[in-house]
Amino acid sequence: MQKTLKFTVHQLIILILSTKAVPPPDVNISPAPTVRIGSNVTLRCLSIFKIPPIYYTWYHMNESSHVYKQVGVGANLSLSNIKVEDSGQYNCSIATHLGENSTVVELTVVEILSNMSVLATPNELFVFEGQTITLSCQSQTSRLNLTWSWYRQSPSGASMVGSGRELRLDRVEDSGVYYCQANSTVMTITQIKQSPNYEAHIVSTPAQFTVGLATLILVVLSWVVLILIIAWLWIQLKKERVNKPETHPSRKGDKLDFTITLNKNKNLEMSGDIYENYEVSGNNYTDLTLPRAQDEDMYDTLS
Repeated sequence: MQKTLKFTVHQLIILILSTKAVPPPDVNISPAPTVRIGSNVTLRCLSIFKIPPIYYTWYHMNESSHVYKQVGVGANLSLSNIKVEDSGQYNCSIATHLGENSTVVELTVVEILSNMSVLATPNELFVFEGQTITLSCQSQTSRLNLTWSWYRQSPSGASMVGSGRELRLDRVEDSGVYYCQANSTVMTITQIKQSPNYEAHIVSTPAQFTVGLATLILVVLSWVVLILIIAWLWIQLKKERVNKPETHPSRKGDKLDFTITLNKNKNLEMSGDIYENYEVSGNNYTDLTLPRAQDEDMYDTLS
């Protein structure tokens, strides 16, 4: 007698699937696999295997160590105010009583392109023909590969005049209003930023200006030479005065009227005309002082 085997639907499904491996789950990223900094992202893991229990575990690979780290459990993984560091591979692993499997997806977080500015040399943006104005486009963004373009404004609109981070201007016809533009494209995200306008002035050097400048230089040099000559003469004159003994002109035969009072036992007055060889120093005369006094007339050498 043949024995009939009876299976429930649940047991039949298990029997069929037990002969095969657990299929990998489906994973999708919302709103997109490539997002800007600050966005909110949800990763969803869906297992084709519908027989519970099913256990979901999320892992994120560290970009520096390349090691997966567990970051969540459950079918959904939500990331808020996402950062550049959140970029990388995410692994959704499912486990059932029949086995386990996993699926890896890539999330890219794009840095927001910062505002542009221009560094000008010289700062005044004014030079004469033959000199150079250098414009350099600046950005605070560090992680993006940028493409630089330069545009010149005109009444009919802006036209591209160069590429690269720097623009050099050295002709009179280069005078005008310029701005730089940075472009970045990462996956499906394209960012474009442009700098404010900068007006450059390059003027021709007039002949009168050249002659005037040369004249000014000659005048300044002449004054410098003259001052040096005067200083040298003054130094020489000062040296001569230091080395030459001080002398005064003398005058002979001048007549002095004076009165000398001698005091020895009695006062004697001597008056008369006396002539002296003497030296004049301004309006001062030599003070006469007799070494001794006598009753009779006395003559002494005056000095």
